[in-house]
Amino acid sequence: MKGLCDRCTENKEVHRNVQTGKLVCETCYEIAFNRDPSNQAPCSKCGRVKPVATGKGTDKPLCGGCYQFVRYHDPSTYECCVKCQREKPVNARTDAGEPVCNTCYKRDRYRDITRHKPCAGCGKTKAVVARTSRGDPLCDACRRHPRPSRVGTEQYSVPTRPA
Repeated sequence: MKGLCDRCTENKEVHRNVQTGKLVCETCYEIAFNRDPSNQAPCSKCGRVKPVATGKGTDKPLCGGCYQFVRYHDPSTYECCVKCQREKPVNARTDAGEPVCNTCYKRDRYRDITRHKPCAGCGKTKAVVARTSRGDPLCDACRRHPRPSRVGTEQYSVPTRPA
């Protein structure tokens, strides 16, 4: 549901926190989760005390970086991508359950014409990756390098879902 986040006070997609009863956005929830000491443990691979990505409550907890490394180098997670026909780790699945690798998944999301709108910064029709504080769409180039003449000094907010 859309609403004001009780933590950052931005109008975003929010969910009710079961523990506190407050409405929080995904970003604020992740920040609070990562700072909570009960969600942290020494990583069994790198030894650093970080939020546990997998293996919580076992003798082999892994932090997010090590989990990604292990998963990427584990041949049991590889399947033949339905788009590029390469054996790679699965990032997502199609509606029919066919595997899609990370490269193809990102490429297809960027090429999805339903995500393309005229950019408020440059005026070109491109994939929307951020929005101005007024909600106007911005392409990736204008998000990274705003043009003061067109966009001004507004604050940008990266959408949690495709626009």
